[in-house]
Amino acid sequence: MGIFRAFPVLLCGFMALPSMAQETQETVPTVRLTAPEAPVRSVETEAPNTPEQTSPTVDLSPLAADPDPELAALSPDTETEATPPEPVLIPLRASLSPLNDTVKIGGSLRDPGVFRFTGETVADDFTITVPDTGTVPTEIILALRSSIDLLPDRSRLQVSINGIDAGEITLDSFSGFSRFALPATGMTPGPNTVRLTVDQTHRLFCGPEASFALWSELDLSQSGVEMPATDLTADASGFLAAIQAEVAKTGVIDVLTDSTLDPKVMRKVLGPLLAQISRVPQVNVSSFYEARSGPPPLARIAFINATTPRAEFRRGSDGAIVLQVVYADGKLPDLSAVLPDPEPEQYLPTVVPGHPNTLASLGEANIVGNTRFFIKDVAFFLPQDWLLLASQKATFNLNYGFSADLPTGALLNVKVNGTSIQLLPLDRNGGGLRPPLQIRFLANLLHHGTNSITFEMIAPGDPPGLPCAPRDTDLLVILASSSLDVPPSPKMRKFDMASALYQVGPDSLVLPPQLFSEDQNQEAALAFNAMLRPIKSGNLRPRLHLTSLDKIAMTPFRSAGLTREMILRTLSSPLDASLPKTTRDISEDTEERAETYTLAQSDSSKSVAANKTAASSRSLGSVTTSAFQQVSTTLSQFLFPERLDLGEWMQQRKGVAMLLQPDPIHPEELWLIATSAISATDLARSVNRLRLQSQGNTLGQVAVLKRDGSWDSWSANIRPRLLEPLRPGNFRTVMGNYASWSPLTFTGLILLAALLSVFPAIWFTLMTRRAGSKE
Repeated sequence: MGIFRAFPVLLCGFMALPSMAQETQETVPTVRLTAPEAPVRSVETEAPNTPEQTSPTVDLSPLAADPDPELAALSPDTETEATPPEPVLIPLRASLSPLNDTVKIGGSLRDPGVFRFTGETVADDFTITVPDTGTVPTEIILALRSSIDLLPDRSRLQVSINGIDAGEITLDSFSGFSRFALPATGMTPGPNTVRLTVDQTHRLFCGPEASFALWSELDLSQSGVEMPATDLTADASGFLAAIQAEVAKTGVIDVLTDSTLDPKVMRKVLGPLLAQISRVPQVNVSSFYEARSGPPPLARIAFINATTPRAEFRRGSDGAIVLQVVYADGKLPDLSAVLPDPEPEQYLPTVVPGHPNTLASLGEANIVGNTRFFIKDVAFFLPQDWLLLASQKATFNLNYGFSADLPTGALLNVKVNGTSIQLLPLDRNGGGLRPPLQIRFLANLLHHGTNSITFEMIAPGDPPGLPCAPRDTDLLVILASSSLDVPPSPKMRKFDMASALYQVGPDSLVLPPQLFSEDQNQEAALAFNAMLRPIKSGNLRPRLHLTSLDKIAMTPFRSAGLTREMILRTLSSPLDASLPKTTRDISEDTEERAETYTLAQSDSSKSVAANKTAASSRSLGSVTTSAFQQVSTTLSQFLFPERLDLGEWMQQRKGVAMLLQPDPIHPEELWLIATSAISATDLARSVNRLRLQSQGNTLGQVAVLKRDGSWDSWSANIRPRLLEPLRPGNFRTVMGNYASWSPLTFTGLILLAALLSVFPAIWFTLMTRRAGSKE
């Protein structure tokens, strides 16, 4: 019986064993057999420390005069120990004009760190700066991937360094980026030019459509030369290489500072570095004494507020190369010895009116086209005071040639600012250079500022259903001796944003106080500093004010003829734009609220009568205003038939940003309203694209950035201004410009002048008749 009485107790004990085992298992630490993600301290029993290990390290190296306490905090404490450094990859940098930052036939920067080659044959130059460490890298690494449509047996990439052949790579990486290593033949310390030439063949088809399917991409952040981290010395060249490698690897620049640093001081130091980096980095600002985890950066910048400004390089305790900038009262030291030399401004070449301007003078060599769909833009600049609106003719002298065996339907289309001026067949009389061809076109297709001549070739496949046959000859060549002759004009100017926008540079951005957070201000300033460089010199000193959609009250938009409702409807999301009550003008809301209150008791009949009188007066006033606006609009449309009212134009646009020039009298003041739908980097890139686009005179008083990345611009069609005295030599051209600007207005003025000239004749006739009748 005792056994049976004890059975429940034993049963409960056995049932409790699993739970006890589980509790015991949870308290035992887990032993990981795989390598940890970060280095950890050894758990082995350490031997007693010797006096050498327990004693602090004393640095007897000489210090600068008047050392500051902060100088010892160049490198923050980290939670990890130093590990053997990995090889440092110094990345390639695309030396590409901003005109090609969208995907097109040829070379394009599809993303900030990915370069795309599109078409059968593409060649582009890249730059890499090798620090002078006494040794030159022996290999260059290229990270490539290609479209699945490529035929590997006939698709390759050829590499040359400083004009010396370094080998070729078969383009057969279709699933992702693959790293290829070639001998770095011809590479020297300092800047090097790496030319990559891609030859690609479609595996199934041949023709213009197949050209767009042929592409290979180069990951710039994984392409370059590798060097041991210990070879990077603490000097200007080593610091620049380390910063480039760090941004390519992490996209971050590490900055140490105290709490008193002015952001403008930081941007003055970061500005020259941004010109040497292929992407806009993120700047992480932290204190000297802030604990940090993770691997240390290759380089960092330390700002110290002291009495004597100076700049020097030091090696941090974690191995990072530190640019130490000591400033005093917001004044920086001379940075010419520690920062890279500023690159020369790459202004667009200027066409001189009245003289032949060859393509060679515009910076173009012979243009060779070897893709079935070929397009080449030649950008140039016309003076700001050049204006021809009448029927004057400009001339383009084309020297060209093409292959003898091009299939039927091959064409060459020559365009000026997007308008075709000549269509040439390429399927007959080929096999050499053709006689020079003189192409005359209307000079009013050109405008002041940026313009372009475009050569567009289409060569069908023969046959289109098979891969293109190998060729020994070039499809098309346009000689650099081809020239453009633009007629001169009187000094006249149209009012728009062009002059100010062409001169916008890193110092032009204005961030209103208390508008964005400090991080947002830093991001915007760095993005515009990196993306916007002046494309034409001048003394206008433009100011680009950046604001947000919820702070448009700070923008003088009414001076440009805009209302708050118009801006919100254009830049808000479709859901927000469909709610007109949330986007009404403040003045309209105030007027409506003023009608609803009563200040004193009054007779109901008088009140009703007063309300009726007020309503009728308001109705009469609104009718009068509406009638006046209708007459004004009708008269404006009659005088300017091609001009679209700003309100109607805004109703037809939806976008993510708006650029406007509120007052043409002050052309240097520009305002940029941005929404949260676009980042600061994309916004700066889009503004740069706006001033470089040349499809007609697109820089008016208001421009809207649409969601697809393109710009639409509206011009107030302000009367052109003559900047020189009117004289017999320019009278005809000036009158022609005004007549073309507003034909009806000019005709009305001529009729008025004719009528006024008739009055003296009528008066003379009447007076002579009276005198004759008296006799």
